[in-house]
Amino acid sequence: MGSMTRKMQRARARTEKKRAEGAMQKAFKTFDGMPKSCGECGVLFDRSAPEALNQWRVAVYDDGRVHLTCPKCGPTPEELEAAGVE
Repeated sequence: MGSMTRKMQRARARTEKKRAEGAMQKAFKTFDGMPKSCGECGVLFDRSAPEALNQWRVAVYDDGRVHLTCPKCGPTPEELEAAGVE
């Protein structure tokens, strides 16, 4: 009975690993397909700058579209607070 339980656990772990790898590949595809510049003003996005990663806003829609907005074109902190977004 013990070997059957181990076999089922290994199969479950294998299935979970495949699902996680698929989700990671989907995330990488979305990131690679992300625009290289602001959708409003055209300023280039520097992926290597840590401060840019924290300031730019990315919107991913259900149909797969990705919209990138620079800090100048995006909502102000007051607008975000009024909307209830952190």
